[in-house]
Amino acid sequence: MLTRPGKAELRRFVVVTADRRAVGGFDNVQGAEAAAVAFGDGAHVIDTNSGPYQPAVQVVEDGELRLVGYGAFDRAQGLDGNLVEAAKKGVLPAVIAFLARGADVNATGPGGGSALMWAVARGNQEMFHTLMNAKADPDLADNSGLTPRRLATKKNRIDFIRLFDN
Repeated sequence: MLTRPGKAELRRFVVVTADRRAVGGFDNVQGAEAAAVAFGDGAHVIDTNSGPYQPAVQVVEDGELRLVGYGAFDRAQGLDGNLVEAAKKGVLPAVIAFLARGADVNATGPGGGSALMWAVARGNQEMFHTLMNAKADPDLADNSGLTPRRLATKKNRIDFIRLFDN
């Protein structure tokens, strides 16, 4: 869930709380890290413009920030491409951060797959709900003609199929 739907966060570092809200952006990592620690365990700091050899995702555990095993996002892909990449990697806090920064929820990667397609493929219900709430298109086809709705049927993801139909 985004705290300010429709208004893009312009700052580089986004804090995502444990209850999956994007609570704000920061221009510097120190401010973002301090805010995440203040929000407590499960809060994340996402660097939406990280470069090579820079951590892109940190999480608060036992009151301290720890690096999560995801490297930098590719600046050349921009917000839209990195939204798809975050979904592909299964990093929900990064998906939330890129949406908060204004990424197009229906952006596609090189094969035409959207973030929603990856959520369905991975069976990630929380990511699925986040993307659907952001108005992802369940009928957006990839380069082969497959849609998230058809993929849910193909993979027999009954919960997703029901949600698509509601």
